[in-house]
Amino acid sequence: MLAAASWAGFREQISFYHPDLVILDIGLPDADGLDVMRWLRERSVTPPPVIIVTGATSPQERSRGLDLGADDM
Repeated sequence: MLAAASWAGFREQISFYHPDLVILDIGLPDADGLDVMRWLRERSVTPPPVIIVTGATSPQERSRGLDLGADDM
């Protein structure tokens, strides 16, 4: 299991590990979680499923995440 509290920490660890599933907070302290998800999807031929966790409850926020490729929110 890989755990990172920031985008910088995640980037450092992901270069050595290919996760089977990513659970991503949309509000990282140093990045937008949707940008992180987009980066992950673009860099891998077989990207892992991504579940986004967010405190936002608006349908627009949910649609945005799913439209960008999240498997669930």
